[in-house]
Amino acid sequence: VLVYLNDVPRGGGTVFPCVGQSADVRSVFADAFARGHDFLEASNIEGIGRRERQMLQVADHMARGRTDEGGLVTTPSRGCAVVFWTLNPRGPAAAPWEAWTREPHAWHGGVRVFSGGSGKWILQKFKELPARFRR
Repeated sequence: VLVYLNDVPRGGGTVFPCVGQSADVRSVFADAFARGHDFLEASNIEGIGRRERQMLQVADHMARGRTDEGGLVTTPSRGCAVVFWTLNPRGPAAAPWEAWTREPHAWHGGVRVFSGGSGKWILQKFKELPARFRR
């Protein structure tokens, strides 16, 4: 859960690049996630492949607060919250959390606060799995 503690007039939203994207774009992010990559690093762009470059292009587009090519960008407003899951229960109905998988489309990041803004303050609240269910 992310709770916005102040209004941000320009920028500062939370980006979800996989929302509303084509299956191809979502699969690029899911494949990277399956390989253990859960963040984007643009500093080594020379050494990346076509699919990783596609991820960076989507993320860069979204970090500028643009959603005209898919994705979701929230608008930070004091007292509002964004709730999303990073894990999916896969166990039986009686004990759904006995088995779980990571949510590959939960990629998210922050849009920079544009000029004229006074910063972004958020409160993060994590709900952890009980230790007996962790791998």
